[in-house]
Amino acid sequence: MPQAVLTLENSIRSMRIIYSVLLSAAIFYLLAAEGLFHHEPHDIHVIWLAFLANGLIIVTMAVFFRFKVLQPAAEKLQGKSDDQGALAPWRTGNLLSWLLAESVVLLGFALRFTGGTTMQSVPFYIVGIGLMLFWWPRRP
Repeated sequence: MPQAVLTLENSIRSMRIIYSVLLSAAIFYLLAAEGLFHHEPHDIHVIWLAFLANGLIIVTMAVFFRFKVLQPAAEKLQGKSDDQGALAPWRTGNLLSWLLAESVVLLGFALRFTGGTTMQSVPFYIVGIGLMLFWWPRRP
């Protein structure tokens, strides 16, 4: 049985499906946390600072993967769109950056469940979903 050849067009289509699922999940996390969980807010300033530091590290990692993995692969694919050696890092760079952006949203979700207020969680939602929207899978 012949193996399916991975092409740029097939990859873009599958990456957009994965992207849509991840973005929908991020929006669902936001709605679930804010719609289902109402509690007496606690003073979690120290925890919030730890979550914030973690979020900054995650965003830095996501940007690093975009520049070190995705960008060189995208440049190779611009010259030769059927380059299998560049297609895998392009897919990996996209997936890693989206998953890291998703984890920022999950930090806001977790913060809400540890006693944080909506206003403490909103920056995590905005940054995570904002990065997801900014990093829509484009043709290299």
